[in-house]
Amino acid sequence: MITCISSTVIGNLTLRYPDTLLELLEDSTIHARKVLHRRMELSMLQNVEQLKEKLQQKQQGEAKQEEDEISNLITLLKAFQYTKTTYNPRPLHARLVHLPPHYQFCKPTLSSITSSDVGTVVQICGTVVKAGPIRMMEVTRTYQCLNKDCGYKFIGKFYI
Repeated sequence: MITCISSTVIGNLTLRYPDTLLELLEDSTIHARKVLHRRMELSMLQNVEQLKEKLQQKQQGEAKQEEDEISNLITLLKAFQYTKTTYNPRPLHARLVHLPPHYQFCKPTLSSITSSDVGTVVQICGTVVKAGPIRMMEVTRTYQCLNKDCGYKFIGKFYI
């Protein structure tokens, strides 16, 4: 658990170096999901072993439910073991809330945001009253010559 002091420090660092800290947060979500994947696999393996012990203690004919449960767990376990080397979770995007106010990043209104604020974190106090769909902003475009002999490609950049 993060204490208030370290939360403030992390909040200020996030405001000063947003790209670096957000990348670290995304990397940590990937690592955490890989650890969770492994722990789930070990837990299922342990459950299979426990069910097999129960099955050995019961008489034949009384253990149909345990046999089905073991079969299902073994199927899941095989799937987990099969994906162990290929399991590559996508990063989860961190949503930062309750960052400490910082005079350098606080803006009084939306109209006070300028082009110098692009690529930085900006803090604004207010209430969202309307939200629209996400729109794509094109920054680069690749062009290719359609002539069979040429096929030349180049990238056009758009400056906003």
